[in-house]
Amino acid sequence: MTPAPPEPVDPATLAALRAMDDVGAPGFFAELVGIFLAELPGRVEAIRAAVARGDGPGLGSAAHSLKGSAANLGARALATLCERLEIDGKAGTLADVGPVLTSMGAEAGRVRTRLEQEIRNAA
Repeated sequence: MTPAPPEPVDPATLAALRAMDDVGAPGFFAELVGIFLAELPGRVEAIRAAVARGDGPGLGSAAHSLKGSAANLGARALATLCERLEIDGKAGTLADVGPVLTSMGAEAGRVRTRLEQEIRNAA
């Protein structure tokens, strides 16, 4: 029996961010998640484009950017995949990033789905 994959977004992190709405920042959670979701496709595309161009520094920078925002929202697996791409980009070793890039794209989709569900539930 295959174990279920971990949650795409850490529930405790989501709860802590949601709690910000209750301590004087109403709408903070929805705004933060909305910004992340709006920027996610462009950030994923920037990573893919850097790989396609063979642009290690560009990959490192784009992956670093997505890694930080994903980590802030508790999307740990996505942040970890981005960190791997960042390291490879900075090292200029792009030859073997294909599987990580594929996993990053799939995980970004899982994160998007989960965060969209959170926004619907918060409304």
